[in-house]
Amino acid sequence: MRLRVSSILMAAYSRFSSVDPDNDQSLDFLSSHPSAPQRVDLARRHARAFGAEGAVGDRGRDYYLAGIDGLLYGDSPQEGYVRGQTFLHGKLGIRFDVPAGFQIDNKAEAVLATGPNETAIRFDGVADAQKRSLTDYIGSGWVTGLQPDTIHPVTINGLEAATARASAERWDFDVTVIRIDTRIYRFLTAVPKGAPSLEPTADILRASFRRMTPQEAAALKPLRIRVVTAKPGDTLATLSARMMGTDRKLDLFRLINAMQVTSTVKPGDKVKIISE
Repeated sequence: MRLRVSSILMAAYSRFSSVDPDNDQSLDFLSSHPSAPQRVDLARRHARAFGAEGAVGDRGRDYYLAGIDGLLYGDSPQEGYVRGQTFLHGKLGIRFDVPAGFQIDNKAEAVLATGPNETAIRFDGVADAQKRSLTDYIGSGWVTGLQPDTIHPVTINGLEAATARASAERWDFDVTVIRIDTRIYRFLTAVPKGAPSLEPTADILRASFRRMTPQEAAALKPLRIRVVTAKPGDTLATLSARMMGTDRKLDLFRLINAMQVTSTVKPGDKVKIISE
């Protein structure tokens, strides 16, 4: 029963965190973590090492909560962090924002974001020890449907950069590349052909991309599961307001605590939140 409930909760969380839950052909192949069904199967196999299903006693909720208190949650320092509409990478020392209404999905190979009207963003980085011209780099053949006459060198927050436009099938693209030291960072913004959102979306990405200060990088910490005890006057709203790493705080709070819309808390209840 415990594993069956876990399976349901994992599937619910997978749907919660999906960029497009209704049309997700699963981008799990890009992830550094196993999918929800794989995790349930792995948990079953580990559990069977201790005994047959149903044969081992349940140590109780308090034992379980004590075991997960402080557990790392979400992104690792090697892959960067998502904080609301912002992506930050302390080790690379970079950050940028996506527009309001976009959801960021931090994958192992790229940062993806989707927003209204089928607008999509991909961000990644490649090594460039040769420090070739960025305008030459854009035109080097990696962009399908590139319009060569749109390639222009620019400066973004004091950094060398270049931009261009491309068009392929039913999509228009903005291509922006930015150099920091021996690495080129790449934004690819896609909208349905002729959509007016291309330039405003790309402008927000470009304007917000910058180096992090040493103080910002040092202050960046991973998120963890924290077990807290409800106090008099606490409600789902006050407890979920302490959640970090999502703009859907109440939804995620209910999800990780297996609560319904009608659920309540009382003083002394132990609940999970996501915090630094």
